[in-house]
Amino acid sequence: HALSGHAKVKPFDPKITCKQECLITTFQDVYFVSESFEDAKEKMRESTKTIKRPFGVKYNPYTRSIQILKDTKS
Repeated sequence: HALSGHAKVKPFDPKITCKQECLITTFQDVYFVSESFEDAKEKMRESTKTIKRPFGVKYNPYTRSIQILKDTKS
């Protein structure tokens, strides 16, 4: 189906892709493509930097864990 010409093929953009309805009972209407896996990964990383969250996080390499830096709920 993806290569048949029935579906639209668009460049991968996380901000657009996340708004696309995901069909579970039929084939997808739109497929998003990227130049490479590295390109898609970089676009995802840049996109996630814009997500607002009520806390900050930091990776601690010594404990191999994520630390919450700020919690605005408390």
